Amino acid sequence: MKFLIFVFLFISSQVFALDLCQLRDTYEFDQVVQFERLATTRTVSNNFSGLEKRMIHQAVRLQSWRVGIPMDESLRAFGDYYDGHRGPNPGEITYYQLKGKKLALVHYWPGENEYGAFFIVGNGTTKMVARIDDSEISCQL
Repeated sequence: MKFLIFVFLFISSQVFALDLCQLRDTYEFDQVVQFERLATTRTVSNNFSGLEKRMIHQAVRLQSWRVGIPMDESLRAFGDYYDGHRGPNPGEITYYQLKGKKLALVHYWPGENEYGAFFIVGNGTTKMVARIDDSEISCQL
């Protein structure tokens, strides 16, 4: 049944190769990526550019208890830092090329839950298109 849902999503989607708003969670996103054989163009987990730091900061601040925190604190949370040392579950940014657009998945795992956002990236600018709360995808920004 899930296979048929994925096929329907790809046939009916108008945004890139898939419509993120039609997906329930990041598990479904991963299944769609595998089904469509979408290759990642790059994965970054450290040495972030200025643009990547801004995406991280924006994504981390989506969590209600982190609204208004400074960028350095966002980067520490994303890197899973404790006592100045990088933790075992740092966040990452994964880029996908979809119909001529670059999609960035910015996600991290505070505790056991996944949080983050999806961004469209182009010419030094970003636009958030979906958020991730406890692995669930939401387009209500």
